[in-house]
Amino acid sequence: MTEERHPLDMPLHRVTPIGTDEEAPTPRMSKGEIAIEIVKAVPNLAKLCARLVKDPRVPRRTKWLLGFTGAYVVSPVDLVPELLFPVIGRVDDLVILAFALHRLLGAVEAEVLREHWDGEEDALELVTAFVAWAGELLPSPLQRLLDR
Repeated sequence: MTEERHPLDMPLHRVTPIGTDEEAPTPRMSKGEIAIEIVKAVPNLAKLCARLVKDPRVPRRTKWLLGFTGAYVVSPVDLVPELLFPVIGRVDDLVILAFALHRLLGAVEAEVLREHWDGEEDALELVTAFVAWAGELLPSPLQRLLDR
C-alpha cells in the first residue's frame, strides 16, 4: 500500500496522467512555477466547471454542491468573517471552493474531464492534484455536512 503525499511535496519530475497507472516524465517545477501554472489554468477550470454543470453524466448532487459553493463564495455571509479575520476570512472561501471542485472532479470519469478541458493535459493533472490537496483542508465535520 502506497502512502499518499501532498502534491506540492512530491518530486515533480513524474506525473501520473489521468486514467492511467503509468508515470510520465515531466520537467521539475518550483512551487512558484506551480502557482503560476495553477493561476494560468483558472480560466480553463471555470470553463470546465460550466461545461460539467451542463453535462448529464455529472451527478445532480455534485452540481448542486458546486452551485451552493458559488453562492457561498459571493455571499457577504461567511463562516469566518473577513472583517474580523482578514486573511483567514478569505482563505475559508478558497478552501470551500477547492472542496467543491474536488468533489466535482472526483465525480466525473477521466474521459469526460478530458473532453471538456481546453488546456494542456499536464495543467489538468496539476490542477486536479492541487484541488484534491486543498479540498482536504476543510475540517472533516464540514466535509460530512456537505457530503449529505
